[in-house]
Amino acid sequence: MTVPRSSVFLFDVSEDDNLTLPLEKQHLDVIGVQIPSAFTGTSIGLQGSLDGTTYCPIYWEGTILAITVAASRLVMFAERYTSGIPWLKMTSNGSEAADRTVIPVFWDFTK
Repeated sequence: MTVPRSSVFLFDVSEDDNLTLPLEKQHLDVIGVQIPSAFTGTSIGLQGSLDGTTYCPIYWEGTILAITVAASRLVMFAERYTSGIPWLKMTSNGSEAADRTVIPVFWDFTK
């Protein structure tokens, strides 16, 4: 499996304290995330983009996607949340005081 060029969700506080830089996932699906030990948020959301420029919150069955998380956890979720969306950003309901790297779990469903 080839890992995308931007292979982590980075909360860069110089840009925004609760929104990551973009992740280009190419043909892979994100099926989970590893939350770092210093993470302050308790819920994450995902924003998707078809062109890498315009991002919108991801809704599932009419409800905005909110995934419960905690520091130092590996949180898995259904691949259908990210399938077919080439660009993602992650939001946090907390305001991170320093840069945080959230590691996605990728799965290649084409193989």
